[in-house]
Amino acid sequence: MSGEASAATTDAASRTRVAASFLFFALLLAAYYLLRPVRDALAAGLGSGAIKYLSTAVLVSSGVVAAFYGWLVARLPRRRLVPILYAAFALQAAGFAVLFMLLPGSRWLAQAFYVWLAVFNLVMVASFWSFMADLWQAQGTRHFARIAAGGSAGGMLGPLLARHYATSWGTAGLTAAAAVLLGLCALLAIGLMVGTDATRRLRFNEPVGGSAFAGLRLVAESPYLRAIALLVAAGSFIGMFVYIEVAHAAAALFPDTTQRTAYFASRDLWVNGLSLAIQWFLAPPLMRRWGVGVALVVVAGVVGTLFSALTIWPSAALLLAINVMTRTLEFGVGKPCRDVLYTAVDTESTYKAKNVIDTVFYRACDTTAGWLHALLTGLGAGLPVLGGLAVLMAGGMASVGVGLGQRFKAQARV
Repeated sequence: MSGEASAATTDAASRTRVAASFLFFALLLAAYYLLRPVRDALAAGLGSGAIKYLSTAVLVSSGVVAAFYGWLVARLPRRRLVPILYAAFALQAAGFAVLFMLLPGSRWLAQAFYVWLAVFNLVMVASFWSFMADLWQAQGTRHFARIAAGGSAGGMLGPLLARHYATSWGTAGLTAAAAVLLGLCALLAIGLMVGTDATRRLRFNEPVGGSAFAGLRLVAESPYLRAIALLVAAGSFIGMFVYIEVAHAAAALFPDTTQRTAYFASRDLWVNGLSLAIQWFLAPPLMRRWGVGVALVVVAGVVGTLFSALTIWPSAALLLAINVMTRTLEFGVGKPCRDVLYTAVDTESTYKAKNVIDTVFYRACDTTAGWLHALLTGLGAGLPVLGGLAVLMAGGMASVGVGLGQRFKAQARV
């Protein structure tokens, strides 16, 4: 009976921790989606010519922040590092809220906020999943999809709040609300670590150690991490191609700014709603029963099929549908699978290598993809050519996914 009681207690504690992790990610993404319309409104006032310079500033800033993050990981115990990180971003958001009240209409403030939010988005999400991999370890395959569903729930809540309260709260009010949500994230991080060290499974009281730039070395030396980086690169290139083409298609289909805004808002709600359903009902049994490798191959296969259709029937309507489906697959299955892969590596790789791949490397791929798209379209390439390239990349993703699935099984047993 004592064994059964102990197992029941463990299961209850696990369910509580899953719920707290779900809420953590929901609040984090709700904060981001509160801030994103603020960024978009400010960016519209800056003009399209400023975006390419801001993108370069984001890439440089991501490199600086990644190095600083690596330095913190090496020196601070994770018990302090994780909540301090979220508390720091909460204070920064609060600072922007004050500045928006004091300096309305400032271009410099708008530019600074644009860069800050882009870096915030990458660093906060990457650090969240590093923390989850450290917290859950071998149980990641079982729980990560449903924890990711919290992000989809937050991704629906944030836009709804922003749309409803944008007029009454204003830019400063929305930013202040996001700061409060980030502060709650810091408290949840503290709560999730309570009791973990008593089991000796995790050592959150210890810093990771090593060099601030160890993430670059770890990725360069590890075939496993390089394969994850290849998946990220392929997804970034496909995503950027679609992002640019969808912008052109939306401009042609919806000549009015209000109509375009309504379309993109509806798209985000559909994507987050469908992702939530997939993360809760489909992804967990797929990952547990068939494994991470099979799930990655399924995603690549569906993506390849969709873009094969685009090469045969190139149209704006099909492109917009593909945009919804590929984003749904990415959030619903692809991203949770990639995050699970980090549960099979050492702690330094979980925090430092993941941060490098998900921030600096990801931004570098985005920038390269944007220039490549400009080159190809300048040479006359249309949707059939871009779709064909996406099919080839999807095939590469499937091949890499098979290898990663095998390596994950082997490393998870060690």
